[in-house]
Amino acid sequence: MGNQRIVCSGLLLCLTACTPFEQPKDDRVFLCRPFSHVWKECAAVPLASALDDKEAKLFSPPIDGKAQVYVVRRYVNEYQKRSKIVLDGRPVAVLGPQTYILLNLDPGQHTFVATTDDRSVLQLTVLPSKTYYIKYSLTQWLGTVSGKLVVTDEEQGQSLVIASKRAIAQPVPQ
Repeated sequence: MGNQRIVCSGLLLCLTACTPFEQPKDDRVFLCRPFSHVWKECAAVPLASALDDKEAKLFSPPIDGKAQVYVVRRYVNEYQKRSKIVLDGRPVAVLGPQTYILLNLDPGQHTFVATTDDRSVLQLTVLPSKTYYIKYSLTQWLGTVSGKLVVTDEEQGQSLVIASKRAIAQPVPQ
């Protein structure tokens, strides 16, 4: 009976001391799991509203002869670093881990540059009324973070977007 009382007391103490995982109040900071069992705070980036995020995840077709491009930094490598996204020489957004942006672009060739510690460049020709998904992956080697922009298929692209939060993108000039 004494051992059961000690076990019950220990369990009760643990339940009252352990708090469940809770998102921080600031929507610009969120927790991610860079390692399978440890929650860490990720880099803060300006996030779009929950409504804008939900709307982008409907994957509606582009309108007005534009093309849609999702740029996703899904994985939590280098979770405390931000990545600057530049389109055709103009800054359009800053991404953190598990974030994405949605751009509506005129058809034609566009140059995407993502910079964390180094630059990754992708040339992409977009067609009217088409949707494209670009994945930005980071790796670290000898203290330098390298990134790579890659066009991915619709299935993987949508999966990456759904598991991420929408960051705020600057309007693309016409």
